[in-house]
Amino acid sequence: MLEDPWEVCAIFFAANGIDLNTTDERHLDACEQFMVGKIAPTISAFVSQVSSQLAQRQFALMQAFNGDVRLALLEDDDPDRWRFVFPTPTANLWMDTWAIAKGAQHPDAAYAFINYMLEAKVGMKEMEHIGYPTGLIGQRELAAQNEVPMLDLIYPTQATLDRLTPSEVTDATGRLVKIFNRMQAGAVT
Repeated sequence: MLEDPWEVCAIFFAANGIDLNTTDERHLDACEQFMVGKIAPTISAFVSQVSSQLAQRQFALMQAFNGDVRLALLEDDDPDRWRFVFPTPTANLWMDTWAIAKGAQHPDAAYAFINYMLEAKVGMKEMEHIGYPTGLIGQRELAAQNEVPMLDLIYPTQATLDRLTPSEVTDATGRLVKIFNRMQAGAVT
C-alpha cells in the first residue's frame, strides 16, 4: 500500500460509499476498525515508489500512483504481466503544482524557472520523466505525436477523471494519520 494516510483510508471510504473527505467520527471509527483489524495483517509493505518492487515481482497486488507504475512498467522485462486500474467507484484526483513561497529570496528566478518548465519541449521532457501531465495545453496531443508510450497511464480518460475526488485537508487529517500509523504497526512487514 502507499505511504499515504488519505490514500489508504480512501480505500475503505470508497468501498463503503462514504465521502473520501469525511470528518464523521462514526466513519473514521469504522475505517480504523476495518483497516487496522482486517487489512493491516494482510499488508506486506507500505511503499510509494514501486519500481523496484514491480521489477523484482515482490507483490501480486499493489496500490500505486499511475505515473510511478508507468515508469516501472517501462523498465519491466514483462510489462504485460501487470494490469493497472484506476480504482472504482472513486479515488484521489490530485495535481502537482509549482509554487513560490511568500518571502522567497529570489522570486524573479522562481518565476523564470516556472516559465521555463512551461515551455512545450521542457514540459514534454518533464512529463516523460515523471509520468504525469504538466498541465500544458496540447501536451497530450504532442505526446501522442511523439509516440510517448503508455499514454493511458499519463492521461486518464475523462470518464475516469469525472469520478475522482480531490483530497482535502480537514479536521480528520490527524485522525487519518493515526489510523495509518496503527495500520503500519499491525502489518506483517
